[in-house]
Amino acid sequence: MSSHNLKIPEFGKKLELLLRTGVKGIKTASALCKRLDISPDYLSRMKKGTRTVPDEMFSKLCSIYEVSENCWFDSLETFGKSLGLSSIQISSITGDTAFGIDFNSRITDKRIISDIHKVISGYWYSYYYSVSRIGELFVSKDLCIIKDINSSGFIECEIIDSSFRYFGVCFPIKGMLYFILEKDELFNEIIVYTTNLPDRIPPKLNGVILCLSGGVDELSASPSASKVAFRYIGKSEEIHNLFNIGTLSPDEYMRKNIPAYLSPKTDIEPEMLEVYKAIDNQIAKDSIPYALRAT
Repeated sequence: MSSHNLKIPEFGKKLELLLRTGVKGIKTASALCKRLDISPDYLSRMKKGTRTVPDEMFSKLCSIYEVSENCWFDSLETFGKSLGLSSIQISSITGDTAFGIDFNSRITDKRIISDIHKVISGYWYSYYYSVSRIGELFVSKDLCIIKDINSSGFIECEIIDSSFRYFGVCFPIKGMLYFILEKDELFNEIIVYTTNLPDRIPPKLNGVILCLSGGVDELSASPSASKVAFRYIGKSEEIHNLFNIGTLSPDEYMRKNIPAYLSPKTDIEPEMLEVYKAIDNQIAKDSIPYALRAT
């Protein structure tokens, strides 16, 4: 698509979004002028729309920022997302309200997110020492389902425990994977998981869960934390080979049969011993005092 005699919609704000990326160290209008070899007044008139963008200038911008010509004619939101900017960063330029919660530290690179999703999508076991069955030594075995990538670049997920379902998203930052989910129907709890990024196949995730616990007193709840271990089961098409699911669909079987409570005293299969070690919450004498640190 040629830019000749074309007026690029909201060109000025799109330039501001480009500067926000800081690509190749270009963070200010003056730095961009030097790179394009134009005067500040020339750039100002293009931003205001009183001067059309010449073909040569347009090609330079596409080359510098590695943005396709077609992208310039998308909406500001779509254009900003194609640059890898978060909703918060985009809204600071557009002036629109950023709906939901977003984080500047969240990785938004589509290729990176796609690569992570390919590894983690499917069904997982989630293990942690129960924070609700106070006074008893039980491990909560939950089902985690990693679903699709939504339009905002978050990976949708679901957690099913022995009593409730939680819906939400997970997303990567540098070196970490975060899960934020909300209890279905009652909407009276948000749980957060922090784990490592997957670095092997099959993937393993170790981290911490932050949640609420009423324990034996269901009328009140207290913030609680426990080490958590996610262990990969497989993708939907693999479930038939892993379990005798009969006439049930893979999803129906997993939701019905996976969530449970385990006793470390009796459930001592070899693979569980590694899990129990990963979620051990005992703080040794040489550990950081009064704190829980995932290692």
